[in-house]
Amino acid sequence: MKQTENKTSVDLDFKMLSYGTHEWPWSFEILTRPGGAATPRNLYPEFLKNTEDSTKIHVRLPYVRLLHEQIMNDHARGLRQLTIITRIRSVIAFYSWADTVGVDITYENSEIAFRDWTEHLVHRVQIKKDILQMTAYRTAKAIDLLIARIKNVQKGPIHRSRLSAASVNKRVLGTKADKQNLEELFEFGKLLKLLSDNLDYESIIKPLPLIIKIDDEIMLEEWSGFPKPIGPRPEESTTQGKYRYRYRSKRIEYDPTLNTRQPLVNLRIEVELLIFVSQTGLNFSQAYRLKRGKFRFKTASDDYEVYRTYKGRKQGEAEFRIFKGYRSIFQRYLEWLEKICPSEEDRLFPFSSKHQIPSIHTPPSFHAIKHRCNLLGIKYIPPITLRNARVNWLLRISRDPELSAEMSQHTTEVLIQIYEKPHHQSAASEISYFHRSMEELSEPPSPGGCAASSGRFQQNQQEHNDAPKADCINSAGCFFCEHHRDIDSFDYVWSLLTYRSLKVREIERDRSPKIAHHEHPTKLVIDRVTQRLKVFEASSDKRSIWVKEAEARMREERYHPMFGGLIELMELNFG
Repeated sequence: MKQTENKTSVDLDFKMLSYGTHEWPWSFEILTRPGGAATPRNLYPEFLKNTEDSTKIHVRLPYVRLLHEQIMNDHARGLRQLTIITRIRSVIAFYSWADTVGVDITYENSEIAFRDWTEHLVHRVQIKKDILQMTAYRTAKAIDLLIARIKNVQKGPIHRSRLSAASVNKRVLGTKADKQNLEELFEFGKLLKLLSDNLDYESIIKPLPLIIKIDDEIMLEEWSGFPKPIGPRPEESTTQGKYRYRYRSKRIEYDPTLNTRQPLVNLRIEVELLIFVSQTGLNFSQAYRLKRGKFRFKTASDDYEVYRTYKGRKQGEAEFRIFKGYRSIFQRYLEWLEKICPSEEDRLFPFSSKHQIPSIHTPPSFHAIKHRCNLLGIKYIPPITLRNARVNWLLRISRDPELSAEMSQHTTEVLIQIYEKPHHQSAASEISYFHRSMEELSEPPSPGGCAASSGRFQQNQQEHNDAPKADCINSAGCFFCEHHRDIDSFDYVWSLLTYRSLKVREIERDRSPKIAHHEHPTKLVIDRVTQRLKVFEASSDKRSIWVKEAEARMREERYHPMFGGLIELMELNFG
């Protein structure tokens, strides 16, 4: 950007990030103009051209430059792209609010502006209820971090606000709520199936509109992103009205090619991805990144194990497992892809815009299916809920945990401990059993249990000289104490993996000088936890499943509440 008054050239773009084709880079240059924060990225060039003479540039530029510098430093330290983009979006949200109230954010007024903005977020959470408390907190925390670093202080202004992180306690469902959740799930699943059935190749390329009947009284009228023709239909209108209708509609009604049908194609892909997650139990990130290809189905009890077919190879590892009832739907989708997508497209779920390919860091937002849900008054169910509901739905319908565990690729114990949402009828007895089973162990500051009486600890013999010293305060010290015990539960495995993830982040951010012939204590803790996980995984099929499920949660960034908050704060504060 060139500033007229001081003739200084300033680059406020983020060109180092990965972008899809036709995707305009993020830039903070728009923040130097009032109204810029609300401008879509594809309109950045036009907006900047039309506001070159803004009198606000010299007022806004210094602080915008400081914010840009901090985020560029985050990238230089190796912060993940998704986290960087989250911070960029938080800054833009901050400035978007400031524009609505007529505030030009500067170094001097940044904390006052932040205070007023957090009050606005509290109002949205508590009164308007259009955002979640955790969403508001995370957005504000990103700005709090940047302000603290710019001011060179340890604590940012968020601790003086009314915003706080929401608790992550597991909610117990009552009978009424449980029934309602199932009804919403069934209704959403019915919509997905209807859309999948009606968005076949032949229907998509027919003259528009495509009519999808929901029930006897409700239907969707799909125009593939084009505006609905105005005026009366030809048979009900004058000669002039007929011409207007035909003029508006001829370009789309008589172009039966995929050039005009991309929105309908993306809608079908959204639907199929959601169905796939619900029927395979794969986490969303895994499913979204799957590659297209030929698949082979092998019977496994009441399910199918699905293998990818490679040239010259008879068999590899199964990529996922599906219900037998889903096979025909999945194969139908693969056949549809062959007609829709060119052979060089290798993605199983190839979302795209016309002549564009999105970045791998930009997963689908499911805005198309969300829009249809809003039109029909149906609750949208996100992928993570569908994944877990796959098991819960079977439990409620069959009332047979053994059958549900078999169909869901888990033992009964794993199913109950990991997936089944607590129900009011069994919660009390489950809690009582937990406490009885743990009577002999006390709770240490680390994952696991302590077999010693309170305040007693003993260093394991033959430990590395640089290993953390055993104590009853430091979580790392627990793992090097003779009294530390593993717990035979999924929760313990999940907490172990989350704790290791925390320690990995700590050592990645450590800038202390290395000492020859010395092992970093944190590295030794990571090694100890990794060793325990390997032994745990190899000890039984049940525990192996626990480890794999916990690893999947790590990929989804679903951390154990014991250490999840610390990881979140570390991401926010240090990247």
